[in-house]
Amino acid sequence: MEWPSLSTSFKKSLDRAPFPFRRWLIYARLSPGHYDVQVDASGGLIPKRIRAEDTEAMQEGFTISHSGKAPLEIALSHDGATIEGIGQKADGQPVPGATVVLIPGTKLRSRHGLYRETSTDQFGRYHFGAVTPGDYKLFAWSDVEPDIWFDPAVSPLTRRRNRG
Repeated sequence: MEWPSLSTSFKKSLDRAPFPFRRWLIYARLSPGHYDVQVDASGGLIPKRIRAEDTEAMQEGFTISHSGKAPLEIALSHDGATIEGIGQKADGQPVPGATVVLIPGTKLRSRHGLYRETSTDQFGRYHFGAVTPGDYKLFAWSDVEPDIWFDPAVSPLTRRRNRG
């Protein structure tokens, strides 16, 4: 797959305070095409809003029809959710080392940056921090091929739908 070119020509932090959120305005020289914006933030920050001109770009991206500079506003926040639990067998015994995956709902399914994976500890506990708010499905496996949940042909969501 060939990606449209992106060259960032100007970055400016609009808000210096870390709370309640931080905004950046980026002017990027873009070629015509459709763009999905994925933000990989650290320090417990999550994407709060992504706008390209007057388009909310967080869920479906944005389209550029003419080459040139395009403003992209990215707002990050500390308002992420926490999800935790315990993986147990039917008899109540913990399942250590299980793979637990959080898969975003239908509207955000193409946003691979929102998928989250962890493993249970020796007591079967798992924890996800700084989760972007939204609808998710949670799956757990005691043995699974890494990243198989990204493949629509074998995704647990596809198999559940096909069973009726």
